[in-house]
Amino acid sequence: MNHKTKISTIVFIQILFIVSSFLTVAILESQISLVGNSVNIAGKNRLLTSQFLNELKDFTYVKNSNAIPELKLNQIEENILLLKNGGFDNNLKIQKIDEKFINEWDVVYQHFSILKLNYEKSIENSEGIVSTNDMSEIENNASLLIYYSDVLVDNLGTSINKTSQNMILLQLFLLIVNVGVHIALLLVVFRILQKTFEENLRIEKLAIVGELSSRLAHDMRNPLSNINMSTQLLKSTTSEENAVKKLDAIEKGVARLSHQINDVMDFVRTKEPELKLWDLNSILDDCFNRFKLSNSVKVILPEKSTLIKCDKSQSEILFINLISNALDAIQNEGSIEVRVKANSNKTIIEIIDSGTGIPEEKIKTIFEPLVTFKENGTGLGLASCKNIVENHRGSITAKNNPTEFIITLPNH
Repeated sequence: MNHKTKISTIVFIQILFIVSSFLTVAILESQISLVGNSVNIAGKNRLLTSQFLNELKDFTYVKNSNAIPELKLNQIEENILLLKNGGFDNNLKIQKIDEKFINEWDVVYQHFSILKLNYEKSIENSEGIVSTNDMSEIENNASLLIYYSDVLVDNLGTSINKTSQNMILLQLFLLIVNVGVHIALLLVVFRILQKTFEENLRIEKLAIVGELSSRLAHDMRNPLSNINMSTQLLKSTTSEENAVKKLDAIEKGVARLSHQINDVMDFVRTKEPELKLWDLNSILDDCFNRFKLSNSVKVILPEKSTLIKCDKSQSEILFINLISNALDAIQNEGSIEVRVKANSNKTIIEIIDSGTGIPEEKIKTIFEPLVTFKENGTGLGLASCKNIVENHRGSITAKNNPTEFIITLPNH
């Protein structure tokens, strides 16, 4: 996952948590508000029951014709039923009582029913005037109704407290997560800045090394060329076996140094490619023909010719480096196969050899400058290959079992 994807993921998670926290808090606040409305309705029953008793006493003892106890009873019953079924009380929404409180509600309704029944019996038997004994019983019924209404109110209040505590805990959790997301975002940004700084420092160092290496390589080419020409001249003038062997060794040493100089020059002078359509098989033939291949090396090229859009000279450097590495890997005994897969969008070139493979600890860093697992390698050959392919807006990867370099080039 690259840094851009990491930042996008962290920002998305942060937005998700912010939205979810607002929604969750809003839902909990709504629940608290609705349960609070139920508490108010249940609490009103205490007041209405007290008013019912007062009006009943006024009607019975004072003969107050304005006292209407039945009205208060009806209001109490409406409130109790409103708690169970839900609805509205003066535009105030009342939520249906939770199932866990239904037993307490049943007790309240039972005591209300007893109160109502005793009241109706008392006024029926005494033609509207409640006797002292009946009044005492009604007062006891009313006290029990008030008591169990208070129990229901207390339980509903406890539910509100628990919901409030859960909301506080949830807000605390979301705050911790939000802080964690911010810390993760800061760490990713810090890591990006650190890598950018390290990369800029590495590029700066490579530029200095590249400039120095380029000068040294340029200065070494002429002496090496003179040594090579002198060696060939000496070989043509002597037939002594021991001398010829020593001259061959000098030639090989010069060739190795020349190859290393070419690696350095290819790495430091990569330029914008001049893209044209070229026949891939023709380029590969030219590259393989630059090597003296023994009969024990089997080269397998694609049967069908494929046109690729590339810079020919840079592509030759690319394939020569990869072929040279493959020959070193198989130690001039084995096979090198080139496969091509092409469609309208891209061309994939696979170079496979039968060598021993790339050390696993090196395979992830093999395209970085100065990374090599060969005794006489510069660590710049594959880095040059990567630069060339990326300049062509493509990509290059490597894998083992068998050893395979995979080049992907766009067709447009």
